[in-house]
Amino acid sequence: MNHDLPKNLESTRNLLAGSLQLHSSEQAPALPGDLLNDLASRFSATPAAAAPLQQHSWLARIQSFIARPAFGMAAVALVVLGVSVPSLMDSAPAGGFRGKVSGTAESPEIRIVLLSPPTGFQSSLVAAGDFESSMISSTTTGDGLTGRRILVDFSTATITALNASDEKIHTAPLPKDAEEISAAIAAAVSRL
Repeated sequence: MNHDLPKNLESTRNLLAGSLQLHSSEQAPALPGDLLNDLASRFSATPAAAAPLQQHSWLARIQSFIARPAFGMAAVALVVLGVSVPSLMDSAPAGGFRGKVSGTAESPEIRIVLLSPPTGFQSSLVAAGDFESSMISSTTTGDGLTGRRILVDFSTATITALNASDEKIHTAPLPKDAEEISAAIAAAVSRL
């Protein structure tokens, strides 16, 4: 029998010794050698064998990353934010989520008045899409018009920008090419 135990088995020996005592004056018998070896093998710290690391291809690593629940939750959160943020931007400044829209497209208080236009010019200007159709009107004379307006006079071949108090802000010649007229009107609107 071996009475010299390693330090890590002292508590086990005391536990076993305490369970065999009948009276406080009795001594417990010595621990059998087989039991000591069995306990030592069970409670000794043996290093765990290191598992070899497997090398995965980059495609397998990406598939593993996408298959994780955290990736799915992040994707759902991004979709929810992408859908809800633009709707929350109602109080944003003009132009909203995608930025500022040009002044010509969002200024309905500015009127574009075509004075004696050629036949079909108003409809072609509306079809170009540079201005809202509600901004454009045509008449034979500019008398009685008020507010901020752009007068495109085909009889005098001029484009004139007038503010709300009928002061001339900008005057330019009417371009000869019909496609350049829209750009000239936009330049006049930008001066208001």
